[in-house]
Amino acid sequence: WLAWGEWSNRCLTTGGRTRTRDCSGGDGICACIGDATEGLPCCCPTGGVWTEWAPTSGVCPTTCGSCASVARTRTCSSERFGCPCSGPTTDIGPCNRAPCSSGSACCGGYSLITNPNTGDEYCGTELSAIPMSTCCTSDIVGKWGDNWSEWSGSCNVEPCGICDKQTRSRVCTPGPLPLQCPCDGSPYESRSCGSNKLCIFPKRTCCAPYIKRLINNSLVCA
Repeated sequence: WLAWGEWSNRCLTTGGRTRTRDCSGGDGICACIGDATEGLPCCCPTGGVWTEWAPTSGVCPTTCGSCASVARTRTCSSERFGCPCSGPTTDIGPCNRAPCSSGSACCGGYSLITNPNTGDEYCGTELSAIPMSTCCTSDIVGKWGDNWSEWSGSCNVEPCGICDKQTRSRVCTPGPLPLQCPCDGSPYESRSCGSNKLCIFPKRTCCAPYIKRLINNSLVCA
């Protein structure tokens, strides 16, 4: 047998990837022993991978906080790799999900969420982790680098409320070929910083998750 070729990037309808090898049979009479093709299960996230929701028509009547809803659509980005998605492609959902800078950060029913993939904050419901398929077992998932990057972002932008944010990142080395499973966890981490003085109306008193507390006879955000 000659060396195996590269694993195919696209999963087949059977849910696997394949690679092939050629037989160098000398005079063409003696066949090689073994298979010319072998397969491996795909590493598909349960439920597939969807794009972000996008409005299908109209303009969101509010500017922040997930305070209004519009018709929206999404597409299955993993389908072209043979990993189908489950769930609807259209629905009615919140728009302009960035947190508000004054009053409540989010409208009723929503809370401030940090996207584990980007570190960005938005008003939504708690994210549920996307489980990896059984082909990405703990012994072949990717490995995180030993060190986080330096914290980025200033803690001196807002004068009150512990409203500033800093983020840092780390690098994932994917698991071994051919699956190259991703690392378990988020590449981003964020922390709050800044002055703990109370903000003055119309700003909210403290930025989430901090609240007004009495500490050492002084009202501060904590």
